[in-house]
Amino acid sequence: MVVPVLPMADTVKVTDAASRVVGTEDRTRLRTLQTPVGYTLDAFLGADLTAAVPAGAATVPGHADAMRVTSEFDLSLAEAIAAAPKNEEAL
Repeated sequence: MVVPVLPMADTVKVTDAASRVVGTEDRTRLRTLQTPVGYTLDAFLGADLTAAVPAGAATVPGHADAMRVTSEFDLSLAEAIAAAPKNEEAL
């Protein structure tokens, strides 16, 4: 299994049981997972596609412009991006 990932850009805070900030997570090794996930055919046929990505999955560099479209809002956003002038810099 191969998953595209991006370095974590957001600051990640650790909270206690009362939801108070108690620290800041070191994000140097944290990554955000992008979809789709890549499989060999044999792995895909035997995969539980509802399960989380297992430990040991290989990573490849993702792309910041890649986006997941799972809602009407996401679709509207993707359509607006696709319709935008092509001479603009990527976000």
